[in-house]
Amino acid sequence: MLVLRFEVGLASVDVWEIQLRATGSDPLNDIAQVRLYEDLDCDGAIDVGEGELDAPKTLAPDGTVTFGVPATTLLSFSVGDPRASRPRPRSSRARSTAWT
Repeated sequence: MLVLRFEVGLASVDVWEIQLRATGSDPLNDIAQVRLYEDLDCDGAIDVGEGELDAPKTLAPDGTVTFGVPATTLLSFSVGDPRASRPRPRSSRARSTAWT
């Protein structure tokens, strides 16, 4: 599991696109689906009311997955209002996979 934490110092920010690349021994066959959840309270767990930010995705042939295509505001936040996102791969087999 990968955690992305976003905070700003001034004003507000919209995140339109997040792209990840899976590496490892066989990510295209190991990862069936990737989901992106918003962790509203930044507690490291997906709680009731914290849903997916985009539809589930499968890896492209180059090992990437992109959320927010076509352009959709995935996250909006401002000073003092941090957000965390957790891409969760759905794996069919246990193997070493890394996100970059």
